[in-house]
Amino acid sequence: MSSPLFRILVLIASLPFAAACQTPQLAPVSEASPASLAVADIDDDFEEASGIPDLTGQWTARLRSIYQGIGPLGLGQSEGADIDYLRLVIDVEIQDKRVFYGTIRSSAAGTENAPAQEIFGAIHSSGEMAVYVTRAGRGIMYINSPDEIEVCGGRGDEGVMLAFCGPLHRSETAE
Repeated sequence: MSSPLFRILVLIASLPFAAACQTPQLAPVSEASPASLAVADIDDDFEEASGIPDLTGQWTARLRSIYQGIGPLGLGQSEGADIDYLRLVIDVEIQDKRVFYGTIRSSAAGTENAPAQEIFGAIHSSGEMAVYVTRAGRGIMYINSPDEIEVCGGRGDEGVMLAFCGPLHRSETAE
Protein backbone atom coordinates (compact mmCIF):
# COMPACT_ATOMS: atom_id res chain seq x y z
CA MET A 1 0.00 0.00 0.00
CA SER A 2 1.52 3.34 -1.01
CA SER A 3 1.49 6.42 1.21
CA PRO A 4 -0.68 9.46 0.42
CA LEU A 5 2.52 11.46 -0.13
CA PHE A 6 3.65 9.04 -2.82
CA ARG A 7 0.24 9.06 -4.52
CA ILE A 8 0.51 12.85 -4.79
CA LEU A 9 4.05 12.49 -6.19
CA VAL A 10 2.85 10.03 -8.85
CA LEU A 11 0.00 12.38 -9.73
CA ILE A 12 2.39 15.33 -10.10
CA ALA A 13 4.76 13.24 -12.21
CA SER A 14 1.97 12.12 -14.52
CA LEU A 15 0.27 15.49 -15.10
CA PRO A 16 2.42 16.87 -17.98
CA PHE A 17 1.91 13.82 -20.14
CA ALA A 18 -1.40 12.35 -18.97
CA ALA A 19 -2.88 12.32 -22.48
CA ALA A 20 0.14 10.54 -23.96
CA CYS A 21 0.39 7.77 -21.37
CA GLN A 22 -1.67 4.88 -20.24
CA THR A 23 -3.23 4.94 -16.78
CA PRO A 24 -0.39 4.57 -14.23
CA GLN A 25 -0.20 1.20 -12.48
CA LEU A 26 1.81 1.18 -9.24
CA ALA A 27 4.57 -1.40 -8.95
CA PRO A 28 7.36 -1.73 -6.37
CA VAL A 29 10.86 -0.61 -7.40
CA SER A 30 12.50 -3.63 -5.79
CA GLU A 31 12.11 -5.85 -2.80
CA ALA A 32 15.39 -4.49 -1.36
CA SER A 33 14.35 -0.82 -1.58
CA PRO A 34 15.21 1.11 1.62
CA ALA A 35 11.85 2.86 1.48
CA SER A 36 8.37 1.83 0.50
CA LEU A 37 8.97 3.48 -2.88
CA ALA A 38 6.78 2.62 -5.83
CA VAL A 39 6.83 4.01 -9.34
CA ALA A 40 4.22 4.50 -12.03
CA ASP A 41 4.41 1.89 -14.78
CA ILE A 42 4.05 4.12 -17.85
CA ASP A 43 4.93 3.98 -21.52
CA ASP A 44 8.69 3.20 -21.76
CA ASP A 45 8.99 4.73 -25.26
CA PHE A 46 7.88 8.09 -23.91
CA GLU A 47 10.29 7.83 -20.97
CA GLU A 48 13.33 7.10 -23.15
CA ALA A 49 12.50 9.81 -25.71
CA SER A 50 12.39 12.49 -23.01
CA GLY A 51 16.14 12.65 -22.30
CA ILE A 52 15.85 12.05 -18.57
CA PRO A 53 18.90 13.34 -16.67
CA ASP A 54 20.71 11.10 -14.20
CA LEU A 55 20.41 12.70 -10.76
CA THR A 56 21.91 9.84 -8.73
CA GLY A 57 24.79 10.80 -6.48
CA GLN A 58 25.53 13.50 -3.96
CA TRP A 59 24.79 17.20 -4.55
CA THR A 60 26.13 19.90 -2.21
CA ALA A 61 25.99 23.68 -1.79
CA ARG A 62 26.42 26.56 0.60
CA LEU A 63 23.37 28.79 0.09
CA ARG A 64 21.91 31.94 1.58
CA SER A 65 18.70 31.35 3.49
CA ILE A 66 16.16 33.38 5.40
CA TYR A 67 14.29 31.91 8.32
CA GLN A 68 12.16 32.78 11.31
CA GLY A 69 11.07 30.77 14.30
CA ILE A 70 12.57 28.27 16.68
CA GLY A 71 12.49 24.80 15.23
CA PRO A 72 13.30 21.35 16.60
CA LEU A 73 17.04 22.12 16.36
CA GLY A 74 16.71 25.38 18.31
CA LEU A 75 17.43 27.64 15.32
CA GLY A 76 16.26 31.18 14.89
CA GLN A 77 14.19 33.59 16.84
CA SER A 78 10.49 34.04 17.44
CA GLU A 79 10.24 37.46 15.77
CA GLY A 80 12.02 39.06 12.86
CA ALA A 81 14.08 37.08 10.38
CA ASP A 82 17.60 35.66 10.30
CA ILE A 83 19.63 35.63 7.10
CA ASP A 84 22.43 33.11 7.19
CA TYR A 85 24.28 30.49 5.20
CA LEU A 86 22.77 27.05 4.81
CA ARG A 87 24.77 23.96 3.83
CA LEU A 88 22.58 21.62 1.82
CA VAL A 89 23.42 18.02 0.88
CA ILE A 90 21.10 15.91 -1.27
CA ASP A 91 21.94 12.23 -1.82
CA VAL A 92 19.87 10.70 -4.64
CA GLU A 93 20.11 6.98 -3.92
CA ILE A 94 17.52 5.54 -6.30
CA GLN A 95 16.26 6.87 -9.62
CA ASP A 96 13.79 4.95 -11.74
CA LYS A 97 13.16 6.91 -14.91
CA ARG A 98 11.48 10.16 -13.79
CA VAL A 99 11.10 9.51 -10.06
CA PHE A 100 13.82 9.48 -7.44
CA TYR A 101 14.39 8.85 -3.75
CA GLY A 102 17.17 9.75 -1.34
CA THR A 103 18.04 11.88 1.65
CA ILE A 104 18.48 15.59 2.26
CA ARG A 105 20.44 17.25 5.07
CA SER A 106 20.76 20.92 5.86
CA SER A 107 22.74 22.76 8.45
CA ALA A 108 22.77 26.38 9.50
CA ALA A 109 23.84 28.38 12.52
CA GLY A 110 25.90 25.61 14.14
CA THR A 111 23.73 22.59 13.32
CA GLU A 112 26.33 20.75 11.23
CA ASN A 113 25.07 17.34 12.32
CA ALA A 114 21.42 17.82 11.42
CA PRO A 115 19.63 14.51 10.80
CA ALA A 116 18.92 13.45 7.22
CA GLN A 117 15.34 13.35 5.97
CA GLU A 118 13.83 11.32 3.15
CA ILE A 119 13.35 13.16 -0.15
CA PHE A 120 11.00 12.06 -2.93
CA GLY A 121 11.10 13.71 -6.33
CA ALA A 122 9.74 13.63 -9.87
CA ILE A 123 11.44 14.95 -13.00
CA HIS A 124 9.40 16.98 -15.51
CA SER A 125 8.99 15.47 -18.99
CA SER A 126 11.27 18.18 -20.42
CA GLY A 127 14.15 16.87 -18.26
CA GLU A 128 14.87 20.47 -17.24
CA MET A 129 13.18 20.61 -13.83
CA ALA A 130 11.89 18.47 -11.00
CA VAL A 131 9.75 18.80 -7.90
CA TYR A 132 10.67 17.35 -4.53
CA VAL A 133 9.02 16.84 -1.15
CA THR A 134 10.26 16.00 2.33
CA ARG A 135 8.32 15.69 5.54
CA ALA A 136 9.45 19.23 6.40
CA GLY A 137 9.21 21.07 3.09
CA ARG A 138 9.09 21.09 -0.69
CA GLY A 139 10.67 22.78 -3.62
CA ILE A 140 11.71 22.88 -7.26
CA MET A 141 14.94 21.80 -8.92
CA TYR A 142 16.13 23.34 -12.17
CA ILE A 143 18.53 20.97 -13.94
CA ASN A 144 21.15 23.31 -15.43
CA SER A 145 23.71 20.69 -16.51
CA PRO A 146 24.74 17.10 -15.67
CA ASP A 147 26.73 18.47 -12.72
CA GLU A 148 24.60 21.44 -11.54
CA ILE A 149 21.05 21.78 -10.29
CA GLU A 150 19.48 24.88 -8.80
CA VAL A 151 17.24 24.17 -5.84
CA CYS A 152 14.60 26.55 -4.48
CA GLY A 153 12.71 25.36 -1.45
CA GLY A 154 11.12 26.20 1.82
CA ARG A 155 8.92 25.21 4.68
CA GLY A 156 6.34 26.78 6.90
CA ASP A 157 5.47 24.50 9.79
CA GLU A 158 6.43 23.61 13.38
CA GLY A 159 6.85 27.30 14.16
CA VAL A 160 9.52 27.79 11.49
CA MET A 161 9.48 29.59 8.15
CA LEU A 162 12.45 29.02 5.85
CA ALA A 163 13.27 29.90 2.22
CA PHE A 164 16.42 29.23 0.18
CA CYS A 165 17.53 29.09 -3.44
CA GLY A 166 20.84 28.39 -5.15
CA PRO A 167 22.98 26.04 -7.23
CA LEU A 168 24.11 22.61 -6.02
CA HIS A 169 26.99 20.77 -7.63
CA ARG A 170 27.53 17.05 -8.03
CA SER A 171 30.19 15.86 -5.60
CA GLU A 172 33.22 14.03 -6.92
CA THR A 173 33.08 10.38 -5.94
CA ALA A 174 36.17 8.53 -4.82
CA GLU A 175 36.42 5.21 -6.65
